[in-house]
Amino acid sequence: MITQTVNVLGLKLPKIDPRWWLIINHITLVSLGLIAYDMRRSAVQVGFAFACGILSEILFSAVTRKQVFFSIRDRLMSATILCSATIILVRAEDWWFYGLMAVIGVASKYLLVNDKGRHLFNPTNFAVVFAVMVMPLYLQFRPDTFSASWVPMAVILCFAGMATITAKSWRAPLAYMGTIFLVGLPLGMMLGYHPVRVIGPEISVTTLLFCLAAMTDPQTSPRAPKQQLLYGSLIALVALFLRYNEVYYHQFVALFVVTCLNSVLFSSPGLPPQQQQQIGTKG
Repeated sequence: MITQTVNVLGLKLPKIDPRWWLIINHITLVSLGLIAYDMRRSAVQVGFAFACGILSEILFSAVTRKQVFFSIRDRLMSATILCSATIILVRAEDWWFYGLMAVIGVASKYLLVNDKGRHLFNPTNFAVVFAVMVMPLYLQFRPDTFSASWVPMAVILCFAGMATITAKSWRAPLAYMGTIFLVGLPLGMMLGYHPVRVIGPEISVTTLLFCLAAMTDPQTSPRAPKQQLLYGSLIALVALFLRYNEVYYHQFVALFVVTCLNSVLFSSPGLPPQQQQQIGTKG
């Protein structure tokens, strides 16, 4: 798990696979939600989601042979991140819903790939957008009570923040938030919106998890520093437009739209295979 130290922003930190930070983050959030914040997810929903996610990872990995070397640990880690993230981000009552989201997310990773074999979309983001666009009648769009709580947000800033810093993807969320404040806030005030109405939706568990997990996937986001800044700013501008038009999960839809244009806008989104292995983003 820990191999060596890495220099991050002038600090020497233990070099840990970023996925471990996300796993700690997501499991902590699910536990907090179920225990302290009345996040209504049944044991059947959670269990079925993880079962579908793990089995799908193993099946698609075996059939498509996307992974050169099969690793059960990598498959379990990827499934854990995807399943726990969808449980946190989306509210639904049907027992099968999260399991289907897990299958959709895993399928997108193995079937929607570029000519270099890298997946085109972040699996969690793809699953959320699929649910919003294809199955909106099964969703409850009112957020969980813990969505605006500072404790879960502090957890995300700590653990998901470490994943983002370790993967050197921190410029994109910084640009996203900067654009919301520097462009969205004055524009919203010009249109007659109160500043709280403009900034409020961005200060939430959903948006922080989006910024520090989905948007910063090393395999689907630009690696060059300047391109990361452009990437984050562009997503924010699209998200603001979608919010103005009252599109649910506007951040995730914005990321989907920008990701579709990755090959045109950015020179080399994603990491080459050798660097994927170095920072632990193989799955």
